[in-house]
Amino acid sequence: AGTKMYFSDMNLSLSQFSPGQWAHLEFDLKGDLGQQNVALKGETDLNIAVTLDDASLKQTEFNVSYSDASNKFNDISFTIDQFSFDTWANISLKAIGKANALNVNSISTFALYVPKALDVIQVKDFSSTNNIKGKGIPNEDVTAVIGFNSTFDLKKSFLSINTLSLSAVDTDFTGKMSVQLNDIPKVRFELRSPNIDVDALLATLPQSEVTATEKTASNNKELPASKATEVEPDLSALKTLDVAGTIIIDKFKASNAKMQNVTFVFSVNRGVLKLTKFHSDLYAGAIDMTATLDARKTTPTYSIKQSIKGVQVAPLLTDVMGESLIEGNGNMALNVSGKSLKPSALKENLKGKASINFADGAVNGVNIPLLIRTTYAKIKGEKVKGSEEAEKTDFSALTADFYLSKGNATTKNIKMVSPLLRIHGEGSAHYVNETANMLIKTSIVGSLKGQGGKGIDDLKDVTIPIRITGPWAKPKYKLEFDDVMQQKAKKEIDRGIEKLEEKYGDKIKDEKVKDAANKLLKGLFN
Repeated sequence: AGTKMYFSDMNLSLSQFSPGQWAHLEFDLKGDLGQQNVALKGETDLNIAVTLDDASLKQTEFNVSYSDASNKFNDISFTIDQFSFDTWANISLKAIGKANALNVNSISTFALYVPKALDVIQVKDFSSTNNIKGKGIPNEDVTAVIGFNSTFDLKKSFLSINTLSLSAVDTDFTGKMSVQLNDIPKVRFELRSPNIDVDALLATLPQSEVTATEKTASNNKELPASKATEVEPDLSALKTLDVAGTIIIDKFKASNAKMQNVTFVFSVNRGVLKLTKFHSDLYAGAIDMTATLDARKTTPTYSIKQSIKGVQVAPLLTDVMGESLIEGNGNMALNVSGKSLKPSALKENLKGKASINFADGAVNGVNIPLLIRTTYAKIKGEKVKGSEEAEKTDFSALTADFYLSKGNATTKNIKMVSPLLRIHGEGSAHYVNETANMLIKTSIVGSLKGQGGKGIDDLKDVTIPIRITGPWAKPKYKLEFDDVMQQKAKKEIDRGIEKLEEKYGDKIKDEKVKDAANKLLKGLFN
């Protein structure tokens, strides 16, 4: 194969040896494997039975050093106090060195039981403390502690791990797992954590620094921006897995959203990832979700079903976004699917339906009654005074269905009910560019008191269109009052005809007379 390996400084020393008697053995060697260098040194007291079917060791110690282009461990040791079949042996492992640019210090201890029948090997009180220091890890200093008891059935090739405990970066897990060795190992596990704070974990990671190249590119605005070629993520590793398990987290925090009693049940089987259950208590309500990712083909496909019930939307959005565009008790449903995980294609290929149903809340950022009053007052030439009313529109119910396709969410049935207003809306929200173009048609059903206490009840039953455009973060609201005035004029004409009918009775019923009066009134209002 064109490769060479060199072994040198090989030494073996064995004291006087006799079956059934203790003998002292020492050895060492060095090896150059081309890309790796190793050195091995060890000693032990050895006792082999006369029948050669049994052996015992005591005061055993092995020392190893290893190095390659990226790693260097000068201190790796393995010690056994004593070993014989059908007896517990105490073992310790130590490794100190560098893995890439990280300093590693690992110490592990456990007890090992090997039966003479070589059927079930047992490990108990396994404890491993691993300290890693260097750039690119939380706080540049992480200590991970692992503990468990286990059994390995050699005949069935089955590993069982119980009383498993994991601890690192203020995150703890307890649980159990099993591994059935097949062509693809079958892994099953159950884990539980009292608390996971993703935000706190991310805060310990080093902040990315702007490189010199990025600084130059940002300063030189004349250079055209080169768009990076997008590729599908490599999910081929999923085809080699058969893993299923449950993770329960009592308290969970991510993007400042707080969840309780979180349960994940998922599996990965030969390229298909399934989230068969996700449940969490969320701001006085609950969220449930299932999902599937099929990575067996070059372009992966996915589907997601999600329902949110009884969630207090305002505190959730405030925690996540810093502000809340909407308040109330929220119910939401999502049923979407798509293909490709490229960043641009992820949204563009998304299709499906999203539904919302909010009760007893408000839309923040716009006071529709106030907007109508002030705009109408300006049209009538009245002086508009400032208002201390909150920029919000209360509602008793708000519902809508959005249909997602090609980066756009369209709806024709936005409905909002409040003591003063009835609203019906339609339009689209582009979730790639995060912009909106909505037409909200508002009808006044209550009494809207204007400036100085004056009412504008003459706008009752007139449909008032409000156009919403611009980015989601800062939408613009505009009343299209031309249509409003036309509606109002028509209603005044109808009232005028009714009054003429009341006054002149049968005389106005003549179509020619009626048509003439109609034209006269229209002329007055136009």
